[in-house]
Amino acid sequence: MDYQKIIEKIEAFAGIYSFEKLPDGTNGEIRLEAVNKMFEGVLTRNPQAPKFYPGIPYKYYFKEVNFEDFCYRCALTKQPMHSYVNAFGGWINGIYIPIESDKENTYYCCYILSFTHEPDSESMSERNNDVSKAVLDTCIKLHSSANFVDSIKNTIRDISKICDAEKCSVLLVDKNEKNANCLQRKVYAMKTLIFLP
Repeated sequence: MDYQKIIEKIEAFAGIYSFEKLPDGTNGEIRLEAVNKMFEGVLTRNPQAPKFYPGIPYKYYFKEVNFEDFCYRCALTKQPMHSYVNAFGGWINGIYIPIESDKENTYYCCYILSFTHEPDSESMSERNNDVSKAVLDTCIKLHSSANFVDSIKNTIRDISKICDAEKCSVLLVDKNEKNANCLQRKVYAMKTLIFLP
């Protein structure tokens, strides 16, 4: 199948990704099979990035665990998916579409995205759900505050309201120091937890 011909018809940042289902049942490495001219321009902004070729491992350009999960799930379940995330210095509205495969045990997914510097809670409107909007608004508040501790306190308060909870905690994990701080609603007590090896 000519994936390059398909992707060039899309008038937004777009790429087609593939992976193999391995004999042990796990998913193989995600590879970038085709990109349109718009998306190729994004890939070439990093001077250390290798030149694109069909089948190049996508990790040479970026690595994002949630993106990988969406690619795998979209292609394997043959169901379109949508994401709206704060990443790479802005807000990415992503659409994942399963693509028919012409190879056994190989799965394909088309990823179409738009990027903005400002958040837009309406990007979640297809869910028409008060909780989705409240969660997104809380995420926006969390990322837009200059004071991290106040931002976390406000986030805890918002989560408590959304869930109608008497108690709510957020665990702040420091992987480098191998410890965590627990912030709790109302008390806002900082409790340090130590991870055992």
